[in-house]
Formats: sequence, structure tokens, C-alpha cells
Amino acid sequence: MATSVLRIPMIRYNFETIQLVREKLKEWTEEIRGKRRQGATPKEGADQKSPEPAAGGDIQSYMIVVDPDFFPSASERAFFNHLPTSFALLPETVDRIREAARRILVQSPEFQRLLRNLRE
Repeated sequence: MATSVLRIPMIRYNFETIQLVREKLKEWTEEIRGKRRQGATPKEGADQKSPEPAAGGDIQSYMIVVDPDFFPSASERAFFNHLPTSFALLPETVDRIREAARRILVQSPEFQRLLRNLRE
């Protein structure tokens, strides 16, 4: 019970932090587009939302979240959620973290969108 009560504020904090970063990422993307548009010489009558690179339309951002809570297995989630924050992890633990991150990325729609766009 105490673990659940303590975990609720942390979950809310993580959710709010992710939402804040998502909003900031959108703002930064638009700021970069705006600055590139200012330096561009758009064609007469060109749309401000032009996909042309000179108009800044080629800038895209990707919010890719790697979270062990995405695992369906309760034991796997528990393992990762209880890891200490440390620079002294066992090599086997590091390997397990890297494999978990790979699996999460493979399942991430946003990461897959990034890969598709890089291939184009």
C-alpha cells in the first residue's frame, strides 16, 4: 500500500514532465522553422507552411519515450523500476537494459516514424 501511495506522485510527475517536454519540443520546432523562414527568400505567394527546406518545412521533431512501464511483464517492469541510479552496474544488468531499450524502441511508433523518415 505504501509503495502505491508513494508511486502515484512519481507517476504523475513523470507524465507531466513528458507532456512538458512534448510541448517544448513542438515550440522549439516551430521556433527553428520561424527562424529559417526569416532567412529564406520565399517565392511570391508561397504558403508559410510550405514543406520546402528554405521555408523551414523540412524540420521535424520526434518525442521518443523509453519507459520500462511499457513492458507487459510485471516481473520485468519491477526489475527495471527497482534498479539503482548508479554508474556501477553489473555488465549483465547493462546488457539487459540495452536489450530492453531496443525492444521498447522497436515497438515505438514515433521511433519507427523517425526511421521511415530517415530512409526517405
